[in-house]
Amino acid sequence: MKTCRICKVTKPLVEFYKQAKNKDGLKTECKTCHYKNHKEYRKGEGGQTEKQRELERRMGNYALFEDLHYKRTYGITLEDYNKMLKEQNNRCKICGQEETAKSRSRVRPIKKLAVDHDHKTGKVRGLLCHQCNVILGQYEKYKDDFYKFHNYLEMHKIKTSDIGKIINGEYYGNAYCVKCKDPRQFIGEILTSDSGIRMAQGKCGDCGTKLNRVLGKVL
Repeated sequence: MKTCRICKVTKPLVEFYKQAKNKDGLKTECKTCHYKNHKEYRKGEGGQTEKQRELERRMGNYALFEDLHYKRTYGITLEDYNKMLKEQNNRCKICGQEETAKSRSRVRPIKKLAVDHDHKTGKVRGLLCHQCNVILGQYEKYKDDFYKFHNYLEMHKIKTSDIGKIINGEYYGNAYCVKCKDPRQFIGEILTSDSGIRMAQGKCGDCGTKLNRVLGKVL
């Protein structure tokens, strides 16, 4: 038997929860008092639970952290960010869609629109969704090589029998690359010289060297 420190009623040991740090291995209050205590503790002003109050505290701290982050990284305040967000109607400046990427944060399950800025000048250009921000970053880094992706996709659209032909104003064929020292498939723009000679001009898909293919004289 054991006496509860709250209600002062002596009860069987099974009426007490376990607590290893105490000498007898049991809590000092009975299960009934423990439940009442816990229920009152969970309630806050306006009927809020402790979890809800904790979430509000986190949101407040999160806003302060975001404001500091925007000031240090982009030279804008959280107020400036919210103003831009309102001007863009909560949508990405490129694709025009709302953000759908999930966040690991319990405070905000969906990511906020990312701040896009010029990495050279630091100028803020707009707010982008996660997908557009990643694609734009890759484009800025590899834009000189993007023609390789275009050529790769276009070359696989045409039939083998059409290699060496002009389709929709572009030449799909081969030309010798002086750097790779081998023939390379390429998609070339059709140019006509002053003397009336047609030529396909493009780039090597491996090294980027300019490729030329003489197609003959315009009839």
